[in-house]
Amino acid sequence: MGVMIPNSSLYIPSVVSEIDTSKSINSGWSGISILRQAGDAYFYANVVIHDAVIGSRYWLVDNDDYSVVLASGLISSDLETITNVPSYKSPMILYLRLRNASSEPKYLQYEAISPHSKTGVDFYCRQKIQ
Repeated sequence: MGVMIPNSSLYIPSVVSEIDTSKSINSGWSGISILRQAGDAYFYANVVIHDAVIGSRYWLVDNDDYSVVLASGLISSDLETITNVPSYKSPMILYLRLRNASSEPKYLQYEAISPHSKTGVDFYCRQKIQ
């Protein structure tokens, strides 16, 4: 549910909590308060995994709560980009786990952590043969 601005055709979606119409728009000022919902992300940024073994599976989660799975999948190139990874708190630490155990040669599990950043995150991987 949103808010309709009085005497206009402007509609504000429900993420806006209130509109201060006590000042006229002609005076150059109007105020809009925006509330962030509990499940909304602070920001989205890309995560890049460098030099991982092709065919490895990755699992990217919040380091404080492993039930918050941000991404998972299969590495398809030595430069894997996961786009628009959300950050639900500030600061948020990302935990990455890589594993290639389905085909020979098998690799040990690789783990790394990094703070989530608005400019993105780069993980440089050095997987070891099992």
